[in-house]
Amino acid sequence: MQNLVYNLGVGGYIAHRHMKAIKDTGHNLVAAFDKNDSVGVIDSYFPNADFFIEFERFDRHVEKLKREGTSMDYVAVCSPNYLHDAHIRFGLRHQARYSRKTFGAQSLEC
Repeated sequence: MQNLVYNLGVGGYIAHRHMKAIKDTGHNLVAAFDKNDSVGVIDSYFPNADFFIEFERFDRHVEKLKREGTSMDYVAVCSPNYLHDAHIRFGLRHQARYSRKTFGAQSLEC
């Protein structure tokens, strides 16, 4: 089964490894957020993923997808360390079954 992944912090040096892992494990990146435009990197792995540079718009988009029945299975948090708590809580608020600091590492189950 293909899981739907949302990624926060896709502009950093480690993000491409997370996107590769998401793709290599057969999952789909639905939407991503980073304050820096990194569409070229995202497009090379997930050309249909939605990308946002403003967190508020990303949040609204996730809410819209949720209302339309699109689940949030995973949250890959690739943002700077000081944002991890807020971004994991974001995933939990949006009823992600798992919220992960890194894709494939320890998880916090809801």
